[in-house]
Amino acid sequence: MQKVILSAFMLLLVVGGYIVYTGMSGQRINEYLPQYMNMAVPSTTPSAEINVDPLCFYVEDAAPLSFPMSDCMPGLIREAEAVTDEDGFQFVEFSYDIESEASEYNVGGVFRYKDLGPIENDRLVHIEYSTGGTGYFSSLDRVRIEDDRIMVVKNYAAGDRCNGGIAGDVLINGGVVAYSQNITPADLPALVGLENKKTHMNEALETCAVCCIGLARFQNDEFKGISFTAEPQRLLPGREGVQPYQQCFNTLVAESYANDAFNFNAEMTGAFVAQFHADCDAENMVFDHQN
Repeated sequence: MQKVILSAFMLLLVVGGYIVYTGMSGQRINEYLPQYMNMAVPSTTPSAEINVDPLCFYVEDAAPLSFPMSDCMPGLIREAEAVTDEDGFQFVEFSYDIESEASEYNVGGVFRYKDLGPIENDRLVHIEYSTGGTGYFSSLDRVRIEDDRIMVVKNYAAGDRCNGGIAGDVLINGGVVAYSQNITPADLPALVGLENKKTHMNEALETCAVCCIGLARFQNDEFKGISFTAEPQRLLPGREGVQPYQQCFNTLVAESYANDAFNFNAEMTGAFVAQFHADCDAENMVFDHQN
């Protein structure tokens, strides 16, 4: 299985008509990339690159939403003017106004965005932020500038670290966006339309924000497959606190690793999840808490 390993530094490539944005995590472009290479590229008139106060994206919540391009969030104190960081994001640090309710926590946060390029007559923007807690949130949004305001036309994805955070490479081809999100083990059944049958806390698959098992790949809203990225040692039996149901899942992933199978299309992902339920839903594996 051929794998192209990318540098941990930010890269911008143009491949066969695509704008290929490689994320700050330096994820590799896997062999699924060629499936996007034969799409027709429609004629477009790209809009100009946006230049926005990063904190204006703080008010962005859900499409459609319109918000200003400057002088946003007066209740926050900027540590300095926005700068371009080493990953090419417009970056600003902030703290909470002493008059605000949040000031008692004495925390600050960061907000940054990157204009990834034109998508038809709009722009695609990658947003990342932390408001001072453990969460680190990210989203991928299609935006449009109208009358000195930005409108969110479409939100492709959003999440917090392993719970759907944007990861890896984003590809733009006309009106098509190919991207990846971090996933936990519990996300797999839902991705292929199969119910996660065990939901009791001691039986359920891992869902925590630092429990990444891999990436889910999408083309616009269509699920295209997964790539397992968990470190092999995390899959070994005997780890403290790992329930039998989760360990059964880990064992199947480890077997995939042993067979050099890291990247599955949507159909293969469905087969993996079906095999997981067949192997791991046995009565001696879990308890039935339904009354």
